[in-house]
Amino acid sequence: MKFYKQTYLPSSDFLQESDDLSDSQREELMSLWADLPSLNYAGDNGKARVRSVIISSVTPERSLIVDRVPMARIFDLRFNLVNIAAAVIVALGFILSPSTQQFRAIPGQLVTEVSLEDGSTVSLAPGSRLSVVEGFAARHRTVKLHGEAILDVEAGAVPFIVKTFDAETTVLGTQFNVKAWPGSIDAATQVSVSSGRVSVSVEDQVALVQPGQVAEASKEALEVVNADVSNLFSWANGGFHFMSEPISNVLDEIERRFDVRISAPASILHRPLSYSKSDVSSASEVLGDVAATISVRYRPTANGFELYLK
Repeated sequence: MKFYKQTYLPSSDFLQESDDLSDSQREELMSLWADLPSLNYAGDNGKARVRSVIISSVTPERSLIVDRVPMARIFDLRFNLVNIAAAVIVALGFILSPSTQQFRAIPGQLVTEVSLEDGSTVSLAPGSRLSVVEGFAARHRTVKLHGEAILDVEAGAVPFIVKTFDAETTVLGTQFNVKAWPGSIDAATQVSVSSGRVSVSVEDQVALVQPGQVAEASKEALEVVNADVSNLFSWANGGFHFMSEPISNVLDEIERRFDVRISAPASILHRPLSYSKSDVSSASEVLGDVAATISVRYRPTANGFELYLK
């Protein structure tokens, strides 16, 4: 990619000096320009989709192409350096970026099973997303996770890496659970190990996690504790398990599990809640237990439920 950038595109100085760009446009283009050398070729996928974008970005509008308009004038109107360079940068960034396959777990569906090319399997919790970049198994074994999943990783010489919003977990072959919801209160990546062992890293901190241990990674710290990890895998069989979890996070989990909407007073959302049940069949069942535990009431609404103070 560096060859194409140096050979076909001018220095980035033209972006800094151009008067045709707003500050936000200049900043966005400079960011993409800086990323170009690190992009990898992704094959032919997607090229057809961007061809029309490239052409429309650098081709004169149809209404301008008439015999009475000199060609030089057309180029003055549409073919200025910034327009051409911007189109080329965006096109190269799209074409040369690796393609990504994304698996989504539908809210309301307990488990979505994903089989990867290396033989590993992933059980996605409702509302979760798993992204797999082109070349998995052949060149790497790296995935990105948003949400929660149980991963059963096939042993192999190439490390299996799970990236979340704030941490990275590396294994060679094991079964473990990763929970990472960036929008949660006190958001953190939680890694629970059932068998084998994994390495969890956050910036310059690294921790080895053994079976029966849980690692919690946040911006502030990376902590490993002993725990009954079987409870943390229970969601895949319909169970709920929370230890001193903010009520807001518990309600989020109920929403994803049963595909409902739950409203609650802001004054209770940060209250800690401990709750464990091996099999829950409905949102109403778990909400009834939660309401009784924290001394509030609940009622059905048009699209879900509402918690309210007594």
